Amino acid sequence: ELIYPKDRELIENWSQRLIQTKSEQKIEFLHKHRDGHYVYLEVVGMPIVTASGEVTDFVLVARDITKKKQVETELIDSEERYRNLVEKSPMALLVIQEDIIVYANPEAIKLYGASHVDQLIGKSIVKIVHPDSIEHFKNQVDNLYIGKEQHYQEYRLFTLDKKTIVVEGSGANIMYNGKPALLAMGKDLTEQ
Repeated sequence: ELIYPKDRELIENWSQRLIQTKSEQKIEFLHKHRDGHYVYLEVVGMPIVTASGEVTDFVLVARDITKKKQVETELIDSEERYRNLVEKSPMALLVIQEDIIVYANPEAIKLYGASHVDQLIGKSIVKIVHPDSIEHFKNQVDNLYIGKEQHYQEYRLFTLDKKTIVVEGSGANIMYNGKPALLAMGKDLTEQ
């Protein structure tokens, strides 16, 4: 068989859609290469329709998308590894865009005394920076944006219930959802 067994039903349904819709349809599936291994194909099918509306044949254009699928799989795997690393990090991590918190990991939720991530998302970062640290914090953020290396430094911050905490933190420029962002990393020094 040239078609991967699990894709046979998918192709049958695709063929039926071609006939029923009488319009172009696209499909991706595994096809056995002549040397025996499977490759991913993307096939675009166009039915040939008579003047009376009957489908008499199909024009099919296929291309090998195996490398594209491999890259997609590697990207998904990489994103999953990164997500696990971030979610399980012992450091509090915030992603900030235009001074607004857009992501907080579980450790950040705990550090800021939130019971749920929604209590931090959408909050201005300056609302959780203590007035004693605000100028220093803003200077460090400005330095990050112009590419200066950031070292861990102490900041006084607020929890959501306005308790002052001391955090050792640093930051890095990242892209988040296709936009420039700041990744803020910190750990609580209050008890030390």
